[in-house]
Amino acid sequence: MFLFANDAHDCPVAPDTVAVRIPHDRLASLISDGTLTVTLDASADVSATQCAMGSCEIALRYDAVLTDCNGNNIEDGCDIAAGAPDQDHDGRLDACELARGDLDLNGEVNSVDLASLLSLWGTLNPPFGDLNDDGAIGSQDLGILLSNWGPY
Repeated sequence: MFLFANDAHDCPVAPDTVAVRIPHDRLASLISDGTLTVTLDASADVSATQCAMGSCEIALRYDAVLTDCNGNNIEDGCDIAAGAPDQDHDGRLDACELARGDLDLNGEVNSVDLASLLSLWGTLNPPFGDLNDDGAIGSQDLGILLSNWGPY
C-alpha cells in the first residue's frame, strides 16, 4: 500500500497525518499470522538532512467489530480462524448467512435465494434452506427469508 500526502510540509511543527481505512477482510489477511508489519520508505525527494529533528510517528487504531452471530460465545473471526466455514471469505460465518436466508452467500437475501428455497419446498431434511431447523422447508422458512430481504 502506498500513501502520498500531497499537502505535507517540510519540517512541520506537528506531524503530517494520513488516515487509512483497511476493510476487515483485508486486515484479517494482513494479520493472518498474528502480526502486522509496517515499513516506511521515503521517496527519493525526501532529504534525510533537511530537518534536524526529523522523525516519523505511526499510530494504529483497530475499531474492533466483534460479532458472535451463532451465539457460541466465540467471536466469529476466531471461529473462522479455527476452521469454521467462510466459503465466500467475507468474514461472516456461512452458517449465519445461510440462517438469514442468504443461500448463495452473496451478502444479500434476494430473488436467487427465494428461488432456491422454493425449489426445495416441502423437502424433508434438506441440504440447506431449513431456516428454522424444523427438518423441512415450509412457510416459516419463507417468512425468515423474507424478513431478512436485502443486503446486510
